[in-house]
Amino acid sequence: MRTEQIEIYKFEDLSEEAREKAISDLRESEFYLDYEWFDYLYEDFKEELKDKGISCNTFYFDLYGNEFNIDKPYIEDNNKFLKNAIGSKYLIMFNLENKEFEVSLSENCYTDFEVLENEDKELTEEEYKANTELEIKINEEADEYLSNLKRDFLKRLNNDYEYLQSDEAIREHIEANEFEYLKNGEQY
Repeated sequence: MRTEQIEIYKFEDLSEEAREKAISDLRESEFYLDYEWFDYLYEDFKEELKDKGISCNTFYFDLYGNEFNIDKPYIEDNNKFLKNAIGSKYLIMFNLENKEFEVSLSENCYTDFEVLENEDKELTEEEYKANTELEIKINEEADEYLSNLKRDFLKRLNNDYEYLQSDEAIREHIEANEFEYLKNGEQY
């Protein structure tokens, strides 16, 4: 029979060099961020979209490629979406309260705003041109708005990920989980 005795340390009892090793090892570990660390941001963003009149099945992102895609986006509330995307002043300026319109989103999250024509009324060339210009302007504004939403969400994800990779966050994770270590900083 053989008996060995080993010394087990709490993180704060390790030497500075051993603490750095413990932090580095955990950062590189496949187990540190193996959970869905972004879940709360994901759910918050879905709610944010819903508050802006947009719904979707889900969305995908790639932080390394700086890509973001929304799966099957659709406008749930035209007025709410337009008020957020182009602002109330544009709704008034373009007199949209007196027009029937429809807004839809493509798979790539580009808007398709269209003034619905009254089939009983023949538009003059000037009215037709005004509606076309209105549609172009609103589509441009709404597309820029959606691009900004996606960019802001990617930025939030990236900031959160960078924080989780920081020494401070890893140290908090170690302390919260009361990990124990060998003298050289290897996790016990």
